[in-house]
This record gives sequence, structure tokens and C-alpha cells, in this order.
Amino acid sequence: MEREFNTLARGKSHGIPKKDADVKLLESTYQAANVHVYTPGRKLIGSKRDRVQDVVTKGVVKLHTAPTLKRWHFGRSFPRALDEVWTVVSDNEGDESES
Repeated sequence: MEREFNTLARGKSHGIPKKDADVKLLESTYQAANVHVYTPGRKLIGSKRDRVQDVVTKGVVKLHTAPTLKRWHFGRSFPRALDEVWTVVSDNEGDESES
């Protein structure tokens, strides 16, 4: 079966890329439309849907206005003990073999 489907070795060969014709067509279309040429006064044609959303600003606003930051602060702002209490355990305590 492996011989039939030629799967005896991995990575034996790759096909020849056929994207060159597509790239040339795209380049010629861009050149014909003068997409990459600076034209003074040219504006973006389209609706507000065509614009990219500012997700960073939205995230920061949500972080500061939503209960997320308050919940984070509440989980970390509780009183902590500053005293260290060490119980001294002697070597002889509970050792009955030395008596």
C-alpha cells in the first residue's frame, strides 16, 4: 500500500509553485490602478466597516472600566501578617532512646 501511494519516505519532493502567474497578474492590476502611487488629496473610499478597529484602545478601556481591575485589586489587597513565628524544636524532645 505504501508503494502504491508513494508514502515510503516523508518529504521526498515538493511540487513546483504555480503562484508566479497569480503574482504577476496582481502586480499588473496594482500598477494599472496606481495603488502604490502617491496622489495628493486621495481619500479612502469605503464605509466605516472597511476600517480596522483599534482593539488595543478598546481593551485598555475595558480593562479600566470593567470589574476586571477591581477584581484583580481585591484579590491582592488584603492585610498580610508581618510577624514570623518560629517554633523551636529541641533535638531531645520526644526522643526516648537517650533516657
